[in-house]
Amino acid sequence: MFGSVAPDIDQSDVARLIDIIASIPHPQEENESLRRLVRDEPIRSALERPWDRGYALAQDLHEALNGEYCNDNTVDVQRLFSDLGIHVTPVELNDTTIRAIALAGDGCGPMVAMNSRYKYQHSHPVRFTLAHELCHILHDRTHGIRLALASGPWAPVDVEKRANAFAAMFLMPPELIRRVIDNEQISLDTVESIWTVSKHLGVSFSAVVEHVCNLGFINEETRDDLKQQAVQSSADKG
Repeated sequence: MFGSVAPDIDQSDVARLIDIIASIPHPQEENESLRRLVRDEPIRSALERPWDRGYALAQDLHEALNGEYCNDNTVDVQRLFSDLGIHVTPVELNDTTIRAIALAGDGCGPMVAMNSRYKYQHSHPVRFTLAHELCHILHDRTHGIRLALASGPWAPVDVEKRANAFAAMFLMPPELIRRVIDNEQISLDTVESIWTVSKHLGVSFSAVVEHVCNLGFINEETRDDLKQQAVQSSADKG
């Protein structure tokens, strides 16, 4: 079940993973709201670009939810988890490259275990991780088989790319980006403007700058300049 963890995982992490599985409410059916949204979406071809598909799945979810979880500027992913009955619990793993573990399937309560030793623990990465794991729970299980996927460097690359794209689009739909641009009267060609979007949408600077480039708000040259300026600004402050 945990083929997505490192092959040299230590015994204490194995024990913690077993404890997580044992703690899942069972038997427990997923609530009806979640069941309606679950749609197995295997990556069928090497020609299928996981980034594009992740975007499409996130847009489909917003449509299915009728935009209910989009507040003035942010997407309330925590409230969505609560409404869907997805339990979030901390777990302390020695492997600090694992950000979280998604567990779901027939007869067991869905759960996301957040690794408390993952290096990015402030609110923006946590929100992104929740949205990332939501993609796994909704779209990365095969009918009749339980999902137990650790998001980290040993997870399938295409699956992780798609979940990252899903998280970016779910937390930063274009209409929310445009709303921030209009309300704040900014362009997206300065580091300060990217930080403004980051603060409003509750997503990291790096996630914003990559996403607005993918959506065509800025070109790749501007994206690279902004990333370099942000690195230089951080170095100057340090």
